[in-house]
Amino acid sequence: MLFLLLNLAWAAEPTVEIGEDGLVRGQVVVSASTEAVLALLGDPERINAVNGGQGKVTAKPDGDCIRSEEVHPHPIATVAYTVRICPTKDGFSETLVEPGDMKRYVSQWHVTTTPAGTKIAYELDIQPDIPVPAWIVRKSTKRSVQHLLTRIAAHLEQE
Repeated sequence: MLFLLLNLAWAAEPTVEIGEDGLVRGQVVVSASTEAVLALLGDPERINAVNGGQGKVTAKPDGDCIRSEEVHPHPIATVAYTVRICPTKDGFSETLVEPGDMKRYVSQWHVTTTPAGTKIAYELDIQPDIPVPAWIVRKSTKRSVQHLLTRIAAHLEQE
């Protein structure tokens, strides 16, 4: 536990912003290889564990993609939905296949090699099917993406 806390303290700090289009975009640079980053991002159960394991994620192969059934507790409501995670030329895309408690869920992971290390960029567009103002959803999503990228960076730095 102490080792994880030290890695969290020394890991690169992600930058996360809410765009004018309402999308939440974040990025972080890590020293891990592109291959190690892609292996982690392509495993939704592992991502859930790295992110604290608060949700329940069940992943199953779906052709070249993965079908991920997810249940995540949030302060306002627990949300359940199913996404399809497919490889792209530089990462993964996630699209909603069974909405459950979501009206919209689209995300993109982009992984690139830079002189400083491996850059992980994440873009998320969600709209839960619960009566909450959009600005609250975006603010909460920004916090969640910041937390997720911080945990991913710390995890990859300790591997």
